[in-house]
Amino acid sequence: MRGKLGHMRGTRGAFTGTFVRTGTKRGWRGNIDLTLLLKDINDENGEPICKHLWLNHTKGCRDMEKEQGDMEEGDVISFSARVKKYEKGYLVVDGMYISLLRLIIS
Repeated sequence: MRGKLGHMRGTRGAFTGTFVRTGTKRGWRGNIDLTLLLKDINDENGEPICKHLWLNHTKGCRDMEKEQGDMEEGDVISFSARVKKYEKGYLVVDGMYISLLRLIIS
């Protein structure tokens, strides 16, 4: 299913996903960064893009939570994002990820 992201590389789009939970990852300076797990990612036309997606918990997320409260499992999240290639671990993988631009709970 992520193959659909390959055709979107370098473009911005509107997406939705269902919030599952938060997580953490080790940042490049050794600090612990908060992440979000979304499932059932769809494009602006409601077409499935991928089964799940991990996003960084950005300033936009914190601002949204201040306005609308903390995210709960099952919340549908609408966000604008740019699709980019990514590296997983130390190996280059021909994969895609979605770079978060704006986040709104719908």
